[in-house]
Amino acid sequence: MSACVSAANARQVLASTSPTVFTAWATQGTSRRRGHPPSFPLLQCTVSRLLRAYPADAAHLPILKRSLPSAHSSARALLFQCAIETVCSSPHPMEARAGGSSSDCDQLKSLSSNLNGKGKDRDLCIPVYSAPEVLQKLKSKWDSVEKQPYRAMYSSVFGGITVDPTMMVIPLDDHMVHRGHGVFDTAMILDGYIYELDDHLDRLLGSASMAKIAPPFPKSTLKSILIQTTAVSQCKRGSLRYWLSAGPGDFLLSSAGCPTSAFYAVVVEEDYVPLEQGVKVTTSTVRMKPPEFATMKSVNYLPNVLAVLEAEEKGAYTSIWVDDDGYVAEGPNVNVAFISPSKELLLPSFDKILGGCTAKRLITLAAALVDQGLLKSVCVENITVDQAKGSAEMMLVGSGLPILPITMWDEQPIGDGKVGELTLALSDLLWQDMVLGPETHRIPVPYV
Repeated sequence: MSACVSAANARQVLASTSPTVFTAWATQGTSRRRGHPPSFPLLQCTVSRLLRAYPADAAHLPILKRSLPSAHSSARALLFQCAIETVCSSPHPMEARAGGSSSDCDQLKSLSSNLNGKGKDRDLCIPVYSAPEVLQKLKSKWDSVEKQPYRAMYSSVFGGITVDPTMMVIPLDDHMVHRGHGVFDTAMILDGYIYELDDHLDRLLGSASMAKIAPPFPKSTLKSILIQTTAVSQCKRGSLRYWLSAGPGDFLLSSAGCPTSAFYAVVVEEDYVPLEQGVKVTTSTVRMKPPEFATMKSVNYLPNVLAVLEAEEKGAYTSIWVDDDGYVAEGPNVNVAFISPSKELLLPSFDKILGGCTAKRLITLAAALVDQGLLKSVCVENITVDQAKGSAEMMLVGSGLPILPITMWDEQPIGDGKVGELTLALSDLLWQDMVLGPETHRIPVPYV
């Protein structure tokens, strides 16, 4: 139902409409149990509020006695027309119960059709929906999606798993939504296994501690929830994304009003494959987060978003952050690594950036290439921009890649400007570990 009315027109309607109908509205305050729409009692109260603000004559006094504190005039006017339209379209005409006549309802219908003003008096017409109508709207959105990517969601708010994307929502008063007071992490699902779940969970809990969020469950329970959610999803390849929040409660800064923290998880079906095509990057002019925030995987990602948008505007895949001391830091949501001209694998120190689980796993696996003589060594150290741009090979490292070759930085070729052999060798090592590695790093999903 849509409604559009000005406060001035509402006053005119109240002054010229028979009080019989209004009395009927007010005397049906408990009509929800009598078959009326769930929103009907609200409309009854709205009429009372309107009459308190704009009394027409003494005949309205019975309703004024039941009136509630007045609301904002534009809101009263808007809901007033809702009341007119609802009552006039009711399958149980009010005037029949209150001794009114059909002309009262006809009068209301006529006035309702003329409430839309012209020019400056014209108000925006906003639909007012019941809960079933909202759900139907949301369902129709997802019904139009050819392939549903969100396969399952867990929410501690309702304490279970849903596979209906319409229900995959979180409360607006969750402090993660309106204050950014939340942390998150992601694990990959490959061929029915969850990769590096324990390491990602440990990082999540470390971030939560830094953000002063006490988890609602111990690690073992969080892990069980994530595995069960993946099992219900039936997803064999994709990502498992999860959040710890200060929880819903109010719209203040402090989380003291939140009864408990919240945990959410969603399984996203995605077809991950090794990436072998080189991309170009640019140096970000967006300031990176200070270390106390950069080392925490929080939901405060606006600098990260702006850094990616800046890169895309320049025709690059992503950007690279350089810290205030002139050392290479990281990408907006990935680590970065280099192969030096002397075949050393170099990664920036993790002191001021997020400690990437995939990057740390790469450091361990790369030892095999050192043993084979393909790499000279593996080092984690401060790397200057000149040193980085003078490297033979460069790559992004992250869970969803796991390695993406970089062939150009700030329009300057890296090495010979081609994808390097050692970059591809490291990519093969990581990919093999993700799909065939030991079950100490891969958890089989007990699909239902």
